[in-house]
Amino acid sequence: MAVSSTSSTSSTYNIPGLDSVGTSIDWQGMLEEMYQADEQSLTPYNDQISVYNTQMSAWQTFATDLTKLQTASDTMNSPAGIDVFTANVSSSSSTSASSLLSATASSSAAAGTHQVVITNIAQAEELASADFSSQTSALNITGTILVNGHAVKIAATDTLQNLAANINNADSGSTPSGVTATVIQDSPTSWRLELTSDNTGASGISLENGSATDTLGTLGFNGAGTSIKNHVTGGAESDAFSSSSTGVAALLGAASLTGPVYINGIQVTIDTTDSLQTIASDMDTAGIQASVVKAANGTCRLAIANMTSYTDYDNILQSLGLIQGNRPDIVGVTGSAANTSDGSTPITTSTKIANIFGYTYNSGDTITISGTTHNGTTVTATPFTITQTTKVGDLLNAIQSAFDPNSTGSVTAALNSDGQIQVIDNQTGTSQLSVNLTSSISANSGTLSFGSFGQVGTISKRVLQQGADAAFTVDGMSMTSSSNTVTTAIPGVTLNLLGGDSGTTLTLNVTHDVQGVENNINGMVSAYNDVMSFINTQMSYNTQTQQTGGPLFGNTALESIKSQLESSVLAQVGTGTFQYLSQIGITQGGNAQLSFDTTTFENALSTNFNGVADLFTDSAVSSNSLFQYVYDSSTTQSGTYNVTVSQLPGSGQNIAGTIDGYQATGKGNVLSLSNGSSGADGLGIAYTGNTVGDSATITVSRGIASLMVGLVNGFNDPVNGTVTAEEGGLQSNITQLNNQVSNMQSNITMQINNLQTEFINMDETVAQLDSMQSYLSYQLASLSA
Repeated sequence: MAVSSTSSTSSTYNIPGLDSVGTSIDWQGMLEEMYQADEQSLTPYNDQISVYNTQMSAWQTFATDLTKLQTASDTMNSPAGIDVFTANVSSSSSTSASSLLSATASSSAAAGTHQVVITNIAQAEELASADFSSQTSALNITGTILVNGHAVKIAATDTLQNLAANINNADSGSTPSGVTATVIQDSPTSWRLELTSDNTGASGISLENGSATDTLGTLGFNGAGTSIKNHVTGGAESDAFSSSSTGVAALLGAASLTGPVYINGIQVTIDTTDSLQTIASDMDTAGIQASVVKAANGTCRLAIANMTSYTDYDNILQSLGLIQGNRPDIVGVTGSAANTSDGSTPITTSTKIANIFGYTYNSGDTITISGTTHNGTTVTATPFTITQTTKVGDLLNAIQSAFDPNSTGSVTAALNSDGQIQVIDNQTGTSQLSVNLTSSISANSGTLSFGSFGQVGTISKRVLQQGADAAFTVDGMSMTSSSNTVTTAIPGVTLNLLGGDSGTTLTLNVTHDVQGVENNINGMVSAYNDVMSFINTQMSYNTQTQQTGGPLFGNTALESIKSQLESSVLAQVGTGTFQYLSQIGITQGGNAQLSFDTTTFENALSTNFNGVADLFTDSAVSSNSLFQYVYDSSTTQSGTYNVTVSQLPGSGQNIAGTIDGYQATGKGNVLSLSNGSSGADGLGIAYTGNTVGDSATITVSRGIASLMVGLVNGFNDPVNGTVTAEEGGLQSNITQLNNQVSNMQSNITMQINNLQTEFINMDETVAQLDSMQSYLSYQLASLSA
């Protein structure tokens, strides 16, 4: 303690009765010594607080060990602890089983052998746009597209990269679209947009126009024409919506569309600001049989009966998901010559033919267009005259006119990114399209060739991969799944479909996983031994050094916990072949440590699996098969209890009856008892009979793991637990001592401060007396003179 003063560190006082003898007192040092002496009086209290803190830390460590034992015991008290299965797959052919199927089994599985044949696995749909010459240039395309029911708006300034980012933004948040967009570079000068479903399955990607323009057609995702999207027996359905009373446009996040449509020749005006209910009502009024149907998951669809024909203006029916654009492969022919403007730069539609590399224009040069149409009709040879200003785009227009004189859109002539001319057949069905471009140029004109166009074939695909459900058989039963992870084919078994091979039969063996069970038991044994090791360390005593093993030495609560745990692992449980843990290889040795003989255990498990299980988990036997054990609680005690039925369930009433002579609570057909006076407290029994007055005896046996869980829960209970009480008592003592020390320190400080004040006042008084003495001395001296 630092002692402050306005005077010097030492003063000389003339003590009355000692005449003029001066005494020098260092009162600041004296106060410091007094403070230190008082502080030493607090040492026993602080030492005791330290002891309590050490004990508190020990209990906290012990609580952690108990929690680990509880977790391990919980595992063994559940089906997941003992009903552990493993699944192995073998192949009937040279095809590796691991390339086709893997499987896992849960605690709800059953041992058995199954035959699996996988025809094909589920696939995620992949769609592709047309090629674009840049991924960073404005597309000059406007409109709205609907990606799995999520509106994505496209501005004229958007690039291919912008569009991909906007689509990916829709695949986020709490309701993601489930579609990922990627920009793919096909060549040094060509990019396209690919859409991939995040999920496998035949439902694939829902992609429709959400505005009046054919935006998807312009992007190249759709070809010509549309078709009914969701066929159902007797008609068609729309896409699924989350509500039937909210406006469709609002649900899609798109601008509204309004206008007439025709269904089966009947006109009806639809406004997408309206709800499905209103749209269905408007259709009914117009004479179209329509209704709203709800699925089990809560979604709603607009159903139209006998929908066979339609006319869709402004993509209103598309926005509802009743129809969709067609996505056939792009079929046509491609010239083998890749022309450039300078030897390396591919020609474009704006390139003048006279500037094609290797060709020198001369007046009178021509290109003859000939071939056959989609249906095989001969295209009359048509000369195309080249002028000084003629562009490649003019030639493409001439090709389209020759093959499609009525401008029906049956063909499209274009350039690919390499500078090759392509003639695309836009009609469905088998194509007989053929194209010949023959140059007639002057001898000094060099070379002008667009190559040989060959046979018609697929130029590119709009659907890169069709969404598909997995198709397979299990034990001869045909099954499908939208996912390659199948959990419903075999109870308790998850099949992971990896590949398809209809010629290979896979044998799936589900067996008990002995090693897995042993690992779970070892976990419980190890956790138990850790608890006992802690207790043994605390209770040990070294007679030579007279040192205790731990801060909890001699604690009666800790000794009681040890006794209860030992009793639980040595207890007799069950009424079957196995009634003690020692019978399955778990025995207690020195220092209450458990050992686990796996050989004995494996023999027991192979001869009586259920008997082993009953040693760890709660079980019950009923004298009447109409009474079935459902559950018990940590307060239920092993024993035999009578159960009677006084009222049958049904017609709005629950079952009524007694358990162990006490009135039970009925819920449905289950009787349960909540009465601490009975050993059956927490017991639940189901009755499946139909006789009032029926009765049975239920013999309940608590398993070792169940008993352990109950004990540890009691020890660590946050309100009434033994460990909680010990920690609470220590904390109370620590708080009390801290308060006492704080009060004593306050008193010491106050006393020292009071003494300091008195010394300061004394200094001031002495100073005044010294001054007066000097004055008087001076006056007396003056008088003497």
